[in-house]
Formats: sequence, structure tokens, C-alpha cells
Amino acid sequence: MKKIYIDDNIFYIENFLSEKAHNSLIELCNTVKWDFEDDIVKQRGSFQLIDEKYSFIWEEYSRNIYDLFDPNKYISNYTQTLQNMSSGDNNVEFALGPHSDDDGYKKHKKIKDETPSIIFGTIYYINENYNGGELVYLNKNISIKPKSNMFVCHPGSKEYAHAVKQITLNNRYSIPGFILNK
Repeated sequence: MKKIYIDDNIFYIENFLSEKAHNSLIELCNTVKWDFEDDIVKQRGSFQLIDEKYSFIWEEYSRNIYDLFDPNKYISNYTQTLQNMSSGDNNVEFALGPHSDDDGYKKHKKIKDETPSIIFGTIYYINENYNGGELVYLNKNISIKPKSNMFVCHPGSKEYAHAVKQITLNNRYSIPGFILNK
């Protein structure tokens, strides 16, 4: 896996999963009946993978994560869910508003400790046949147009606060994850 650095701390890896695993995820996205939630991100849904047919994907995914992050130092927190951000019909600038991963995690878990919990935020992009959906780092003047089978990693700190641009055509499927301090 070749890391391509955008700045000192943001990198991406193209072709993160094998063609077989990636194609299976695309198949899954195309066959799942999404149940949309009405939460902070109005156009969002998730699906828990329980079908044995797809278990090899998570095994490969986990191996790749352990190749990147020392399991003696970090804990990988992948919920094995897909995130579907619909094209929607609103005109807001961001489909997923400005946030840093660590702040969001602490707020959700009601953690008051100042020690960073989320060291890195990651996202794996399954498809690219949509308009919009760019990952924007607000304090860095960096924008990434995700590609299919791309894995992106950034620090979880406020310095790397980010947002996702509104999707205006089709759905963007991705797998968000976090690397926590052990």
C-alpha cells in the first residue's frame, strides 16, 4: 500500500482493497434497501453487514488497517457499516457539516477528558459516480474529490476539522472509521 501525502498528516491510499472485495462492496451498495435516518445528517443511512457472503471484506479491511496502524498503540473502531449520503434536494453547502472527529466522539460519549481519544479519522470510498461529496479540510484549504476504492486518513484534532460538500447527483457510499488511543 502506497501512502500519498497531501500534507504532513493527511494521506490517501488508492486501491485500498482488492478488486474482489471492492466489487463486492459495490454489489452490496447496489442491492441494499437503505433505511434513511432523520438525524444531524438528514440524508444518511447505514447497514450492518451480517451476511457471511461479505465477511471476507472485513477480514481484508482489518488486515490493511493493522498494516497501517500499530495495534499495540491504537485501537481500530470500525462499526462495519456503510454510510450512504444521498443527493438530497436541499441547497446547503455541506452534506456533513464542519467537525473534528475527536470532538464529535467525546461529545457523543460524554467524555470530558482533554486527552485525545480519536487519533486519526479515516474514510473508505466505495463509489465515485456522484457529483459533490468532496472532503474539505477547513483550516488547511485542502479539498479531496474521493475516488472509488480510496482510503483517506487524517488526524482527529480540531486543526483537521473537515466537512463533506453537498452531494447533488446519485449517492456517495463510504465506510467511516476511527483510530483510537489505546
